[in-house]
Amino acid sequence: MDAVSRSVLACWMTTHKALTAGHLKLLRGGDVAQSCGSRAPGRPCGGQSAPPAGLPAVVRNHQAAGPVPAPRTTPARRRPPQAKIAQRIIPHDLRPVVLRDELIELGDLFRAYQQRDEPDLALLADLQERKARAFTTWADATSEGPLRWEARRAEQSPPRHASSTSNAPAAPPAATRQPRPGC
Repeated sequence: MDAVSRSVLACWMTTHKALTAGHLKLLRGGDVAQSCGSRAPGRPCGGQSAPPAGLPAVVRNHQAAGPVPAPRTTPARRRPPQAKIAQRIIPHDLRPVVLRDELIELGDLFRAYQQRDEPDLALLADLQERKARAFTTWADATSEGPLRWEARRAEQSPPRHASSTSNAPAAPPAATRQPRPGC
């Protein structure tokens, strides 16, 4: 047996002997003998009477734990939902705060635009322009290349839904098949 194993075994044996004797102070100064989760059957804990020795350990420990605490009267704190724009999460600590607020507002406006029944190309062009400026500022603030690429893409993006409006240019005529000469 090596020195480390011998040392660990000696430490375990000392701890086990002290635990079974009930006089080792552990758990940040608490008396291990008073720890209800580790007591032996028939041994009282914390002024409570000992549960019967014939019960399974799970039941004894559950009974020894005492009554279940009442539910909280105040709701648990919840994290605010993560703000997103263009499938990107806007960091909650993004500075300047004005930029963060602009990105959140743009994300909300784009989602609202997608819910519209009729397209508004002027509104969409304005949103794309604002998005390009905001993403450029975001890229400058964080030095992230993909944000700069997204800003350039938003600048060059033509308004969508152009084919669904009456102002759209007519589609080119379908090519007609001409017979080949000599056939």
